[in-house]
Amino acid sequence: MSPKLLIAVALLSICENILVVGGTKIIGVPPNEQDLYNPIVNQETGEKTWHCLGDPKIVLNYDQINDNYCDCPDGSDEPGTNACPYDTSRKFYCHNEGHIPGHLENFKLNDGVCDYEICCDGSDEYLTGRCENKCSEIHQQYVTYVQTTNEEMDISLSEKKKFLSIAQEKRANAENRVEALKKELESSLRSKDKEIESQSQEDTPDQSVYLKLSPYLQELQTSIQLERSKLEDYSKNIAFLESVLSSLIKNYNPNFNDLAVKDTVNKFRDYVSNKDEQEEFQTSSIKVLTSLTEESEKLSYNTQNENVDIFYPGISNMIHYYYTSFVKSFMESPKDKGLGDEEEETTVHTETEDVESLKNEIAKINEDLDKDYGKDDILRSVQSQWIKKRLGGYSYNIGFLDSIYQDSILIGRYSRIEGNKLIYDQGAKCWNGPRRSGIVEMICGPNNDLISIGEPEKCEYHLELMTPIVCNEILEEELLSNFKINYEKL
Repeated sequence: MSPKLLIAVALLSICENILVVGGTKIIGVPPNEQDLYNPIVNQETGEKTWHCLGDPKIVLNYDQINDNYCDCPDGSDEPGTNACPYDTSRKFYCHNEGHIPGHLENFKLNDGVCDYEICCDGSDEYLTGRCENKCSEIHQQYVTYVQTTNEEMDISLSEKKKFLSIAQEKRANAENRVEALKKELESSLRSKDKEIESQSQEDTPDQSVYLKLSPYLQELQTSIQLERSKLEDYSKNIAFLESVLSSLIKNYNPNFNDLAVKDTVNKFRDYVSNKDEQEEFQTSSIKVLTSLTEESEKLSYNTQNENVDIFYPGISNMIHYYYTSFVKSFMESPKDKGLGDEEEETTVHTETEDVESLKNEIAKINEDLDKDYGKDDILRSVQSQWIKKRLGGYSYNIGFLDSIYQDSILIGRYSRIEGNKLIYDQGAKCWNGPRRSGIVEMICGPNNDLISIGEPEKCEYHLELMTPIVCNEILEEELLSNFKINYEKL
């Protein structure tokens, strides 16, 4: 018997014995739509007919349903074959007794492939007979998967609840801090007004303080000049070393397999790529030193010349200005700013503190309160946290709202959040390339952990980070779509 004849006999058998799979009447049709396929019976002749669902004017013999020939424009006469063009609105129904019913694209029917992810009962291969019913084994795997996933999700949601509590507490503390600073500002303004009124009644400022400070300022001037001289010597030495290494890059043989030389060449290239930023910082530091030297010279001279009629600024303002400039330039490095603890600092204000300082702090906190920290401000809870892990031969250091480092190389600084992705940019320059940048995609998990890292484009990194802060209740549809069959256990 020819293969075509065998198929014809099988189809005839299906049509004659309508009860084919899982107790349904018409194969490929879900139970809630079976009544659409009830025949129209002629009471006189007993003839059975049926009309197309999309066009009732088209009437067919009842045995034309699933005869492997497309008679209806909407394909409704062939729910159990692939005779009609594919329509996303109509799919083959898999009963999957003992498991979860599924809907399969008709063009996958009887193609010799067991689509167990959707039809665990093998009904999609009813003509080839190649697929056994595996619903019992697959359902057991699914039950185990659901139980494990729900247990992990319970842990993750419990951890997320803790993070939410921390975030809410931090926001409340910031709001309370603003209110306290506003009251302090009002008090400082009143004190400032009284101070101005008191100073206006004085004819001349007290010069004794300046005379006592003069020797110290002269000593400071001398120390600054010595330090500046040392910086100039260091600059000359660095320039000499740079010229030596530049000569090495130009003249070394890249084919000579000396790992120490190659490593030195690569590190010097990274150094050259980021040299502009280093020089900019050094230049700004020297400017502050120069300014401080010049001002100290003027002050030292004028305090010793009692015949010079000058206006002496308030001593508190002078000390505040130079102390702030000096500390900001020399006591904080760029890396310290990037990797430091960002929790709100408690500053003790007195009634004599500068009013502008209070205003600036209020503005800074309000600006932070307006920032996007994700849904429910959840990122506030992790803004001081870092994740360290070694992958692919490199050590990665990831700060949620700070920076990303690959060993000592800056991949990027935090810029913004987009959905579940953290965007980092303005990293160190690549050799003959752009600045490094990174995208951290956060996926649900019970703890914070770096899962993977890739570099799809030159110097552009993509990291997957597991964290409970993006977890949400999982729906049954999500469980089913994420479930993967272990075929080795079937």
